[in-house]
Amino acid sequence: MKLSHHTARKTRKIFFFIHLWTGVILGLWFVMIGLTGSSLAWPELIGAEMKAMFPYERTSVNQPQIPLSQAIAAIKKNQPDITPQELSLVIVPNYRFPYYIFTRNNKVFHFTLFLVDPYSGKVNPPRQVIDFTTGKLEQMHMNLVLQAKGLIANGIFSVFILFLLLTGLWLWWPSTLRQLKLRLSVKRKAPLRRVLMDLHNIMGIYLYLILFVTTATAILMAYNDATNDSLEGAEPKALTVNPNGNRLPDDAMMERARADLPHSNFLYIVRPVKPNDPYKINFERQGFGFLRSGTLWLDPYSGNTLQLDRTANAPTAKRNMAMVESLHDGLYGGIFIKVLYTIAGFMPLGLFISGLWMWWKRKRTKIKAATEIQNAVG
Repeated sequence: MKLSHHTARKTRKIFFFIHLWTGVILGLWFVMIGLTGSSLAWPELIGAEMKAMFPYERTSVNQPQIPLSQAIAAIKKNQPDITPQELSLVIVPNYRFPYYIFTRNNKVFHFTLFLVDPYSGKVNPPRQVIDFTTGKLEQMHMNLVLQAKGLIANGIFSVFILFLLLTGLWLWWPSTLRQLKLRLSVKRKAPLRRVLMDLHNIMGIYLYLILFVTTATAILMAYNDATNDSLEGAEPKALTVNPNGNRLPDDAMMERARADLPHSNFLYIVRPVKPNDPYKINFERQGFGFLRSGTLWLDPYSGNTLQLDRTANAPTAKRNMAMVESLHDGLYGGIFIKVLYTIAGFMPLGLFISGLWMWWKRKRTKIKAATEIQNAVG
């Protein structure tokens, strides 16, 4: 149903007001989120930064990586007071993190990382995530370096940005094919104000879908994390095993896991602490696409597979949340999608600058017109 001219004009005024002031008030926050998000589209960056800070120590390019058992022995020697609980979670070398990484939680460091060279076994000096530039950017993007409060704030701000995008789409929407052509290009030899308006339209519409999807998924992710994974449903009952003899060595467990998952990247493992704990390996299937992650559960005494959980076969709630995270991160379609997400991350900066300039020019024009009228009356 087509709106009357009066109703359409009034609606446009309301939407313009919402769009303008949401952009003015939250523009800088949106710019920060976009720029930090662009860097996070490339998770390899933190690995590159780690290698620049702590170069590999190896004798040749073809030198094989040390096994997990050697990395554990190295961290035990370097940190003799480390507890079995702190040795439980181990990040194994992968395309994101090229080191064996162990974590410690204490009052002095609070979540400290120990990077073990995967070739020499050297334990590098302790670092925190925020010591890395990419770590700072990640914390800024996720929670404004304010933990839970920042996470909630990001979720609330994202709701307003969603209104900003929706009102922007409504204001841009053409009623004729001629208008569509004009709003998808920059008019040549036009006044500055018209050029800025065309640029604002182009930057906002060409990658609109990515901006909309990342904003909508950010709201869902913030709500999910702030409410203890309520959108993923109840956690499954923890697996347990019957202790039977001695546990198999870590290297033997890794070999069993690689046999079960020949075309997968291992991200991290959870070594058993209690006698009835299973051996847990989090993995990601190689290649592109959605829902590539999963978890393999092994019996640490026999090495037999207890359970293989693939995200693609998970319950609907968990599968949908994994899809939301994939859509937000842009890690599902290879380098082409990552480049698009990176460019989209710079769009809020361009939109903010062009929008602010247009607002200021409009305001100056009104002030100038009011001054001229006042002078004429006076």
